[in-house]
Amino acid sequence: MARELAENEIRPDIPSYVSITPWITYDSQMDNLRFVVAKKNVVPSNQCQGTSYLNLVKWTDYKLGIGKYTEWTEGRYYKELSRFAKTKSHVTEYKFHNMLFEDLFSGKASIKSKKFTLKNIKDHIEESKAPVIFSIDVREAFNPKAKVEMGHVIMAVGKCNNGISVHDPRGKFFTKYSDLDGNQTFFPDSTIDRIGRKSVGIYCVTIL
Repeated sequence: MARELAENEIRPDIPSYVSITPWITYDSQMDNLRFVVAKKNVVPSNQCQGTSYLNLVKWTDYKLGIGKYTEWTEGRYYKELSRFAKTKSHVTEYKFHNMLFEDLFSGKASIKSKKFTLKNIKDHIEESKAPVIFSIDVREAFNPKAKVEMGHVIMAVGKCNNGISVHDPRGKFFTKYSDLDGNQTFFPDSTIDRIGRKSVGIYCVTIL
């Protein structure tokens, strides 16, 4: 009997694979600088949300052919976020990143929340060919003994029968983020089912 594959040995099922359209490269946390937004220090350990949303902004700009935001840096993104994020807690709340997105693409694209399920992530990519922002718990990679969730925001860019592909600004979950530099990585269904932060929801982009 063939042994059961470990999760990190499961690979995408190419015949069933569907990706966002268009497919473009993305920025990792290349700057690794410190920013201050609403008196909150934004450092590499908590930049994942801003970096993922920056990638989302660049993809949407490219998709729409606007040509205004594809050269944005993390510094520029956080400067724009400060128009909406006025307290420390605002900086890491989806609401305010979504407000910036809606402001940039008013009437052209929208971002809406849905319940966190694998089916919802995959269905959105299948139907819209557009990214999905969501959060995973990375205690397993960084500190398995931690008592509370360690939230980490990533962007789904493809799906297949075996799992989903993501842009992860921190690196690769299965190598314990040893590189700490952004990568495209693949998460099997079973992994997402285990580490997905189901209480948070997902955020889906739609081109209008």
